[in-house]
Order: sequence, then structure tokens, then C-alpha cells
Amino acid sequence: MSGPVILNRQRRRRIAVSRLQQFARRLARRLRIGNESFTIVLASDRAIRQLNRDFRRKDTPTDVLSFPCEPQSPGAIESGLHPGLPGHALGGAGAWDRCPPAHACFLPETKRARERAFHHSVRHFQLHPEGPPHLDKPSLGDMILSVETARRQALARNHGLERELCILVIHGLLHLLGYDHEVDRGQMRRKELKLQRELL
Repeated sequence: MSGPVILNRQRRRRIAVSRLQQFARRLARRLRIGNESFTIVLASDRAIRQLNRDFRRKDTPTDVLSFPCEPQSPGAIESGLHPGLPGHALGGAGAWDRCPPAHACFLPETKRARERAFHHSVRHFQLHPEGPPHLDKPSLGDMILSVETARRQALARNHGLERELCILVIHGLLHLLGYDHEVDRGQMRRKELKLQRELL
């Protein structure tokens, strides 16, 4: 399986997962990602708060966390990308914070090690209970979206939840590709706005 894998791990809001998956595929084609997979986990505020606390030492919910699996070379997609670092979480605020490897996405060297890491993620985060979606495929990483936070932001910005989730997918995927708006002098934000204009 390649492309986006979407896992809905929250039950507070009904989400049109198939439409979100179509959007993520269009975004991946637009960014020329190719056959690399990535996972989008729709989570609750409680779950993302735990991840934010564990990996970024911030005890508060956030809208999106991105866990890149492998470093991205600066010219991987376009010149000027900030290299992603395995074991780093990028939050909605965008700051790079050193953290232990993310069990949900870090890509160990061997298939056996990947399977062990997968089973660890099932026990601790229950991200992939139906089976490993992309252990044998190149993966950009995982992004976790809080549907509750997205709903609050959608209301504040006067648009729908589906649009807000798409905005967060753009943000999270750019982080997986190595963009970092804290250090790139506005490059990521310009790219985000351009993608929003083209795709939403």
C-alpha cells in the first residue's frame, strides 16, 4: 500500500475519511511524493496531549504533530528544505524539539526491528490495530491530528471541520517533507498558502 493511510482513532466527531483520503492523495500528487506512504491519525485532544507531553514536553493539546521517519535531504522536493530528523516531533506551533524516537513512525533498519516497533506502537498508542500499513514501503512518517482542536479552530476561523483538517494535513505533510517554519524565513508558510489556494 502506498500513499496516505488514515486511521480514525476518535469518536467525538463524524469524519468523512474517504474525502480526507482523496484530498491527501491529491496533495501527495501535487507535491510529487511518489510511492512513499504516510499515516494520518485522527485523534482526540486527550491522545494528542499525551503525545505532545511525551515527545515535546508540552502538557497541552495541539492541532497537529508530525513525526518524520527519515531525514529529508534539502533538495528532496525543492531546494531549501530543512532536513527532517528521525525521532523529532514537529508540533502545530512548529518548533523543533528533541525527543526520543516516535514509536508510531521511526523506521528501524531491519524488517524484524520494524515489526517489533510496530507492535510496540500498537500496545502504547493503538495506531495500527488492523495491521502494519506500510512496514515494507518507504514512509515519510506519521502525523497526528486532534479533531477536537481542529473543530475549535474551524469555528474560530468561520469554516468547516473538513476544511480545517485539510489545512492541518497540508501543514503536517510539509513538516514530514522537512519544512520548518521556525527557521525557513517564511518558505513553509508561503508554500502552505499556495497549496491552500490551489487545493481547497
